[in-house]
Amino acid sequence: FPVTIARFGGLNESLTGFQIYPNPVEARLYITGGEGLAYQIVALNGPLVTTGIISAEGLVLENLYQGIYFVKISGNFNQEITTLKIIKL
Repeated sequence: FPVTIARFGGLNESLTGFQIYPNPVEARLYITGGEGLAYQIVALNGPLVTTGIISAEGLVLENLYQGIYFVKISGNFNQEITTLKIIKL
């Protein structure tokens, strides 16, 4: 089921919401309303796993090991907007 998250914008962004699904995730994670924003996926123990730009095609996570990860979403000038916890099956 989708999770709605409030997104607090940077200098040129307004307050909007976006959704992540599915969570837990097996192969592909979708973040609607976040298209064009940068993301980082960080393992529970701290290492950076991958980075990219959010698109409608979703984030490909099939190569990640099972476990808990954090998705950090950033806006203008690498300003962090939010961090989300996801579970990889």
